[in-house]
This record gives sequence, C-alpha cells and structure tokens, in this order.
Amino acid sequence: MKKKIKEGGVRIGLALGGGGARGFAHIGILKVLEEKGIPISVLAGTSFGAIIGGLYSLYLSTVVVEERSSEFLSSPSFNKIRNNYLKGMAGEKRRAGVGMISISRQSFIKASDYLGIMRSLAGDRVFEDTKIPFAITATDIINERGVILTNGALDTAFAASCSIPGIFPPVSIEDKILIDGGWSAGVPVEAARMLGADIIIAIDTSEEINGKIDLKYGLGILLRSDAVTRRLLSGIQIKDADIVVKPDLKGISWDSFNKAQDAAFAGEAAARNMVGEILKIIDKSAHKNKGV
Repeated sequence: MKKKIKEGGVRIGLALGGGGARGFAHIGILKVLEEKGIPISVLAGTSFGAIIGGLYSLYLSTVVVEERSSEFLSSPSFNKIRNNYLKGMAGEKRRAGVGMISISRQSFIKASDYLGIMRSLAGDRVFEDTKIPFAITATDIINERGVILTNGALDTAFAASCSIPGIFPPVSIEDKILIDGGWSAGVPVEAARMLGADIIIAIDTSEEINGKIDLKYGLGILLRSDAVTRRLLSGIQIKDADIVVKPDLKGISWDSFNKAQDAAFAGEAAARNMVGEILKIIDKSAHKNKGV
C-alpha cells in the first residue's frame, strides 16, 4: 500500500461486519465517532461493511456516504435486482428457491448486472485512492481460505466481499474464486489489526439466530447448521477486538433495504451508548504509548 499511518498517537481501527441492509448501522456509528472527534486511522470491511467502509475511506465524510448510499438504493439497477430477486427472500422456506434455481445456474444475479451496481458505487477508484488504509475481506473457495484485499479496483473487491452464494456470482481475482467475506470473517478484526491498528472497534451487525428450530426439512437443518458454524467462527475472531459494538437491529433482516434509515439510527444509538468506554480505552492506550 502507498499510504502509511502517521507515527505517534493511538491508531484506531474500525472493523465493519456484514449483514446486508443491517450494515447501514455502520453509517450511524461513523457519524457519532465523527461528532465526538474520534479519528479512524484504518478501516476494514466485510460484505456490506466493505461498501460502507470503502466509501468512508474515500471521502472521510458520513454526509457523503449517506448521499452515495441513498443514490445506490434509489438507482434503477438496484431496484431491478431488489424487485426481481431479493424481495421476500429472507425466510428459510423462500430461501429454498435459491437452492433449487442454483442447481441450474450459478446465481440469481447476472455478473454484468452485479458488477454494474458495484461500479456505480466505486466508480473507477482503486484502494490506493482511499485517504486512510483500507482492507476488504472475502472467502477464496478454490484455495480454501479467507483473503484480505488491499489493492486493485474497489468495485471488484466490493463485489467479491458481498457475493452471497447462489444469489450473487462469485468473483475471479488472479487464481482465486471469491465469495462473501462473511463465510471466513464475519467481522474483519484480523484485517484491521494487519493494517496497524492499536485499538480495534468491531461492529457486529450479524443477525441473531432464530430461537425456533424446524427439523421437518433437511434444508432448515442445513441452514441452521451453517448459521451456527458462522456464529461460532465470528465469536472466536471478535475476541481480538478491544471494543465490540452491536446495534439493536431486531426486525431488520439482511434484505430490509426499506429500513436502511432505521438501521442507521440503531447504529447511532449503539455508538452513543459506547462512547464513554471507547474514550476510556483510547486514553488508556495513549498513556501507555507515552510510557505514563
């Protein structure tokens, strides 16, 4: 990467998790950090958190991120996809349709449509254009590992990190076939640490596992097993964060893009509740760096 973090002071890293529409909570959290004068030195994002993180890294302004996000939600290309493919697909029984159609084709969304949306968000920007160090996580299904992307085109990286299997097409980068980063790093704490953060604030926007278990059908058991596995992995990885902020996003599912503003408000409320703790940890780290 061309940019380097300035020497001295406390380097604060933000790790933005996935969650689809629930990821709009990140905007509310960033807004509070801005308001309180808490500077972000590095950013890492997974899935929808990669998009919000990428936009913020480019502009360092929640006002701009909100404007770009609103344009994204009202764009004809996104509405076409939402109306044709995403509407009403949150429930397990409706997800069954995803699996059946995926047998005959790679994904619901054509690659050209999908990349077009990401290009409308990122333009022709690359990682080197960001104003602070930024990383995106994705999952390499060929080499069986999580990957951290820090160079190349942002639109391609956005697409890779958001590629929900069966819905969005996987993305090829060099010798890798990449899908959603949430399958290997629900909250990209490791990526933020790799960028040089002293303090990591992890934002967990993942959906809680439904308490009810339907054992009548194999698909329900399969989906439940996948959710449990990802929850366990995320729990292990997030332990390396210094602070975890988990907004109250009840009633907002991954495809509830009509509730984007509600998610942002929830993120703002969660951040305000955590500001005191965040400032204490920053102050403690600053004194430690000075040898006090």
